[in-house]
Amino acid sequence: MKKLDAHKYGLILFDVDGVILDSLQAHVFYFNTKVRELCPNIGLITRKQVKHTSRKNITPFYNFIKALGFPNEYIEDIIEDYKKNFSSFYSIKPSDEVRLILYTLSEYYSLGYLTSNYKANISKQILSIDHLFDLRFKFCLEDLIDGSKAKTIDNIISCSAFDTEDILYIGDQLSDWEAAKSNPGVDFIGITSGYGLDFNFEYPFITRIHLQDLFYNDFNFILE
Repeated sequence: MKKLDAHKYGLILFDVDGVILDSLQAHVFYFNTKVRELCPNIGLITRKQVKHTSRKNITPFYNFIKALGFPNEYIEDIIEDYKKNFSSFYSIKPSDEVRLILYTLSEYYSLGYLTSNYKANISKQILSIDHLFDLRFKFCLEDLIDGSKAKTIDNIISCSAFDTEDILYIGDQLSDWEAAKSNPGVDFIGITSGYGLDFNFEYPFITRIHLQDLFYNDFNFILE
């Protein structure tokens, strides 16, 4: 198993959904409430279907919902309902182990996050760990430069003391890898238990099953 040189980093950036938060099943439940309410004829949406659609890197959110099979006439209403109600109905929080891992990493590295999710949807969910992240490096969908993770990473490099080789980005989508790759020197780790990556597929980057797997394999020197 190829390992990171974890000693060299100064800043670790995380995607949120699928990396810090295990929110996949909650999204499946949410989409199926909309199916039952609006268009039961399209059939229930499965976990596999959401992961398969995520792997296609379909953006923006309108197109993602459309790719799941929802008719056009319902999509805008679903997006508005999602923004207002998803975080209220589905209380997703980091596990105790993930919180402990992030706390431990924050003692050694600066931490930040880049998420394509709305601030309203994650603010309550990560409240217990939000203080562990550097205020300069917290980016929700509304904060991303031109909606782009790649441009946001470039902006971090331009406006901070960190060079590209000082940064590790941890994500669960091919689009996360592409954001890192567009800033040569930034390293990337893919988490296969999230939305967009397949555990059985060989990628041109290091993968780990989940954040715990990454910590105990690549950052275990902290525990020595």
